[in-house]
Amino acid sequence: MRPHFPDDAWVGLALVGLGFILVVVTLAAVSYGLVSVAVVVGVLCGVCLVGGVVLAVNEHEHAKRTRRR
Repeated sequence: MRPHFPDDAWVGLALVGLGFILVVVTLAAVSYGLVSVAVVVGVLCGVCLVGGVVLAVNEHEHAKRTRRR
């Protein structure tokens, strides 16, 4: 059987995608001199990226454990 990416991992991937979009928004806010906006969006960006990676890896590990049974 060929291993595949778990079906429920789309939430983690969506958060990672949102994190990359927020990186662009953060850079735009910095370039316009909106430092307070850049800080808030930068924190949200970090939360989305870290949370998305954690969710995707957790779901992948869960799928591996399920397949072993």
